[in-house]
Amino acid sequence: MTDPDLPQPGWYPDPSGAPALRWWNGVTWGDATHPLSPDPSAPEARSVPPTAPLPTTQVWAPVVPPETVAEAPADGRPRRRWWIPVVACVALLGLAAVAFSALVGLGGPRRLDTDAIEQRIAADLSRDAGRPITVTCPSSITLKAGTTFTCTASDGAGGQALISVRQTSDRGDVVWVPQ
Repeated sequence: MTDPDLPQPGWYPDPSGAPALRWWNGVTWGDATHPLSPDPSAPEARSVPPTAPLPTTQVWAPVVPPETVAEAPADGRPRRRWWIPVVACVALLGLAAVAFSALVGLGGPRRLDTDAIEQRIAADLSRDAGRPITVTCPSSITLKAGTTFTCTASDGAGGQALISVRQTSDRGDVVWVPQ
């Protein structure tokens, strides 16, 4: 179906200026061309009526990639990727929780490093006694100034002694005396 304001289908001078005839289908220019020549078998060029504009451009529709069409919802609205900000917020909250727990120590009460205290007391006693001494302290002592606990020192000959230990600060500083 052709628009009455446009020229009728036929061969017309090529609107690009090439020395050829181009097929006009009544709506758009076709791909078919024919050289201008005195050949009697060549199609005859038509003249364009003066009231009808000579089409010089072809109407192009936007090409939508098939995967975009497949992703679009049926109602035509663009798909919202709502889960992206949700995942980002959850990740940020998790990171903030880890950082907060590292700063304030939410892993429960802080514990005294009794292994280091055992080694220090054993080194002092071994130096004074001139022989190896081993020290054993309880392992679950809360880190708090003023807390006292008892450790056991023993030598290789079966002798044992009790050591009274008192925390002097919340940093793990202690003083000890044999009982």
